[in-house]
Amino acid sequence: MYYPFLRGKQEELLAIKELLLAGKLGDRVTPVIELVKLSSTLVSTLAEFVKAERNIYLVMNPIVGEFENNMSETLLGNEDEDEVRRIKRLNLIKEKFNVLLTSEFVKIALYYCNDFNGYFNNSKLKSENEIAILLKDAGENMAFMQSSFIENNRIKLCFTTEIEDVINFTGRAVLWRDRFNKRERNSDYPEDEFFSKDHSIYSTQGCVGFSDYSIVDSEYVDNGFSPYAIAIHMVYEGNENKHLRIRHFISDTNNSPKNPSQKYKEATKKLVAWCEPNISLKTLGYSKIKDTHDKEAYPGLGSVKRFSIMHHLEITGEVLGTL
Repeated sequence: MYYPFLRGKQEELLAIKELLLAGKLGDRVTPVIELVKLSSTLVSTLAEFVKAERNIYLVMNPIVGEFENNMSETLLGNEDEDEVRRIKRLNLIKEKFNVLLTSEFVKIALYYCNDFNGYFNNSKLKSENEIAILLKDAGENMAFMQSSFIENNRIKLCFTTEIEDVINFTGRAVLWRDRFNKRERNSDYPEDEFFSKDHSIYSTQGCVGFSDYSIVDSEYVDNGFSPYAIAIHMVYEGNENKHLRIRHFISDTNNSPKNPSQKYKEATKKLVAWCEPNISLKTLGYSKIKDTHDKEAYPGLGSVKRFSIMHHLEITGEVLGTL
């Protein structure tokens, strides 16, 4: 089972929603979403998963973003008209979110920090909720193993970054690692490199699943910036041992951040030339990139990230189906 760990930003949510609606999200793929913002896109995405009777995990005690502030925001009586409208709209979204939270298909994930005890015992979480525990480092693994929670039968999954600790969570361990090798500059990416073999080894290591951050690294960045170079990252299955590799398609005119449309055209020209001969690479995410290329349209960097995530999740789901 693959549990891609994504932040609940607009493009990440749209990626899994569009795959689900198109029937391209493999049965062995269950997203884990760290809630960084309360939004209508979050609500609509959850609604589609519930409608499709597909499981999705939500990190209810996020350590990044503004979700908790959104959930606690109320009218105080001294707001101007625009602020009143914004908070009322937010409260409507909150009501819909709380209803979806009661669905059997919306599962709960919790970091073993950030008031874990309070969230674990929160009355809003049904007693039968399956809980996934997120253990970020060896210290948290040790603390969790020494706690009374380890024997709690509500805890179904233990996400661990330390393969040495997998044995402590037999039957529940999910190997959770950042597989994207982020460079300081987009122009620094090599043409091609190894990405991951976790999908082919997780079960031999005693795990019930594996997790990564897709083609986004584990560092959380709220606002982007205009890069000098545009890089599009495409995961594919290598010829040897079913390992996943990643190809980086980089623009050529990288002396300034000006003209991102031209940079995108340069990168997609390389991408389409490489992908077109290989039918196994023609995913929904790829088709969206090719469509913008054919129309000579620049969709913006957010959409480019969404399409690349979609491609990765679809490719991984297809590879798992052949193992």
